[in-house]
Amino acid sequence: MNRDSITIQTKNGQFMVFSMKEIVQKPTFETRPTLFQKTKPWFMACNLGFQFGANDQGMWQGVGAEVKVLHRFRPDKQRFLYGKTGIEAVNGYQPALLFPLMIGFQGSVLKTTKHQIHLHTGVGYGFADTEEQEFEWQGPISVTGSPRFETGFSWMILTGKESALSIGLQFYYQEATFTRGNWQENITIENQYKRTFINIGIIF
Repeated sequence: MNRDSITIQTKNGQFMVFSMKEIVQKPTFETRPTLFQKTKPWFMACNLGFQFGANDQGMWQGVGAEVKVLHRFRPDKQRFLYGKTGIEAVNGYQPALLFPLMIGFQGSVLKTTKHQIHLHTGVGYGFADTEEQEFEWQGPISVTGSPRFETGFSWMILTGKESALSIGLQFYYQEATFTRGNWQENITIENQYKRTFINIGIIF
């Protein structure tokens, strides 16, 4: 081999000369795809999980499901804006159903070829509802939700160029006010729902 050409001797003794312009170098290893390799701007995520936290009913606080729409606003970075909704059945002094509407920011803090760690935080509003009362004399309950806050992280495990398995741990906080009216008086109950949501899902 010299600066201008490469000479190769074959097994039968013949010599073959190639100019450097004819040579194409290729890596001997296969390049593994990275998470969300293409420039697709929109993704969906679906998560299911369990909620835990300290209240007068114990550590168990219910189950939840959520659907998230992510927009990658930096094609060269793992930076996302997201909107989210879902449903949560939450335990407590007054059990409730919570329906969040959230917006937030999500971004990667650790990346390898097969894994990423994402941090995210969001704000929004959590609508609330509750079950019917067991006895008519208790009267109907009117329910009011409140602003809602969340933060947490997700471990993304690559399953394709534009999909991943997600294992997450999030902290949620919101309040709800329950007012029961009967023939004697109105009773108002204010509940704080502080809980940790441990979940698993997919992003695609």
